[in-house]
Amino acid sequence: MLVHGDRLWAPICDLLEAAGHITYAPSLTGYGDRAHLARADLRLAEHAVEVTDLVEADDLSDVVLVGHSYGGLMITAVAERIAGRLRHLVYVDALAPRHGESALDVTPPTRREEILELARTHGDGVWVPHRGPGPHAAPGHPLATLLEPVHLADPVAAALPRTFIYCSSPPAPMIGPSAERARNDPA
Repeated sequence: MLVHGDRLWAPICDLLEAAGHITYAPSLTGYGDRAHLARADLRLAEHAVEVTDLVEADDLSDVVLVGHSYGGLMITAVAERIAGRLRHLVYVDALAPRHGESALDVTPPTRREEILELARTHGDGVWVPHRGPGPHAAPGHPLATLLEPVHLADPVAAALPRTFIYCSSPPAPMIGPSAERARNDPA
């Protein structure tokens, strides 16, 4: 299951399905074909519930969760809810939080301040404007999702195998600290 990006994952889904895998790349509230549902008070926990509900509704097990960017927080939060249904967590250029950390906590200080300033000056204090060009149905990324910490307490989730893929050319400014942690983590 590839999270945060829906259509972004289409070429990867095609490759995985050609190799015989079943793939899911759900659109989450505020993104893709659900962008019109974005709201300023959206929380990370709501996104985690959406992914959890999909896994449970389809009675999936032995799931490999793949998260990109903000999706790294989501797969970490989902693992806390349904670790017994998961086989592996894969962070693709993703934020990888520790207990009690939010997206902005694992972001380099200069980028964190830049994000907060953008929200203050161009996002009415609640939205982080989109970085990429093109039309976007949502006014930005809800700042609240970047401020909400992930709470980690499940030893089964902590024991799940994890892989971190760092796309370093060019490097994403928010991902460096998570990549460095992964590089120095023997697990």
